[in-house]
Order: sequence, then C-alpha cells, then structure tokens
Amino acid sequence: MNLCFDALDRQVIVGRADVPAVVDGSATWTVARLLEEVGAIGGAMRGLGVEPGSVVGIDVADPRTRLVAGLAALRLGAVPVLDGPAEAPALLLVDEAPAAGATTAPAVLVTGEAPTVVETRDLSLPAALRAGRTDPAPVSEPLPGRPAYVVGEREVHEPETGTFLGAALADLGAGRLVDLR
Repeated sequence: MNLCFDALDRQVIVGRADVPAVVDGSATWTVARLLEEVGAIGGAMRGLGVEPGSVVGIDVADPRTRLVAGLAALRLGAVPVLDGPAEAPALLLVDEAPAAGATTAPAVLVTGEAPTVVETRDLSLPAALRAGRTDPAPVSEPLPGRPAYVVGEREVHEPETGTFLGAALADLGAGRLVDLR
C-alpha cells in the first residue's frame, strides 16, 4: 500500500478535502492543497527520472518543503532519504546546488532560484513546480522489500511516529493537523 495514498488521497475520498492538514508560521493548507502540491512536486520528480524504487535525497531546511517532497517521493513509490546521505540517489532536493563539477545525482532540484549544476538537467524548485502542475504524479506502488523511507542511515518500513515523516503520515492518516511551527 502506498503511504501517501493513505495519508492524503484517502482523506479526500472520505470527504475531508477542505479540512486543514498542515500549518506553519506562514499558512495553513487543506488536505486538497497539500495533495495538489505533493502531486506537482511528484510530477516534476517523475519528469526527472524518479520511479518506483528510486532513492530521493531530501536535504532542505524548510519543514513544509521536506514534508511535501517526502510525500511526493512516497507517492511515486520511491524511497525518500531525510537527515542523511542518500546512497545512489536518482534525485537530490537541496537548498543550495552542489558546486559545479561536484559528483551529483542524475538530477538536482534546488529550493530557490539559485543556479543549478547542469543547466540542461537541473531545475529550481519553483520552475519544477510549474512544470509538475501540468502533469501531477499519480500514485505508484512501492517495490516489495524496499524501505518506506530512510532517516539518517536507518531504513524504516512502516511509519514511525518518532520520525518527522512518520509522525506526519500518522497525523494525516488519522485526520489530524500537522503542526510545523
């Protein structure tokens, strides 16, 4: 079962689309808005080669971006890696682009409008979101035997409430507000 589907799509199906899902210091998003953003980043990730079983390294400071990117990777059946090095990632989502000539993943998404490593391949997150909104990601089943996500170097196979992503999945799946303040 896809954890993102359980956390978001199932909430929409049971009529909770307009219920607040995430709050931080700047805004509150409903379940529908969060699902829209997750689909957009997922569409961009898919366009950059992420598929079921792919590893997605997420190394960003903003908790909302970390959450949305983690959910988007899960939506694609990929394995998000938070708080640690991603081994053989298909994609990196970072606050700052690695230095030119640095060894990087096949693709890099940079949260700001900062320059990218390879102009013909990498994107700023705002540009990726614009592209992803035209073809949002559908739900894909994760590959059997792969972890749901990775925290540091520890593989997690079921949501753990002691982790950032696991706690958010548990709250969303139970219809509770995720407070990122």
